[in-house]
Amino acid sequence: MKNQAIIFSKNRPCQLHLLLESINTNASFLFDKITVLYKSEDFYKTNYVKVKKRFFNTIFVEEFSFKQNLLNLIDNDYGATTLLVDDSIIYEPVDASKKNILEDVINNNFIFSLRLGKNCTYSHPANLHYLLKEHKETEQFIL
Repeated sequence: MKNQAIIFSKNRPCQLHLLLESINTNASFLFDKITVLYKSEDFYKTNYVKVKKRFFNTIFVEEFSFKQNLLNLIDNDYGATTLLVDDSIIYEPVDASKKNILEDVINNNFIFSLRLGKNCTYSHPANLHYLLKEHKETEQFIL
């Protein structure tokens, strides 16, 4: 099964660079196509050009209408679409196979997060600490 990644980026080319580098280093097998939907003020444009040159296999689309751009980017030829924001990072190698990850996501109708784990116990918007309640742990996933 093919998996596409769509990354949202606004005025953060350095964070985007780090995310793309972390994908290349720790999960290069996971995405068959990576597209960046970005928007930038003039101050950041030069650095987005640098990121584009470094990650030449990545597709960059400048945003003009977020909803319309996103709908146009979702390619039905891919069985799965992964949405990421530019301040995400894959900080260690993903040791599950793409097949296992995508089958679990699709068969169980849930959203897979590469950035959330048991270490996340505080909600900044709500300004409160929380505990992970009912869940199931497998060797590599928390459900």
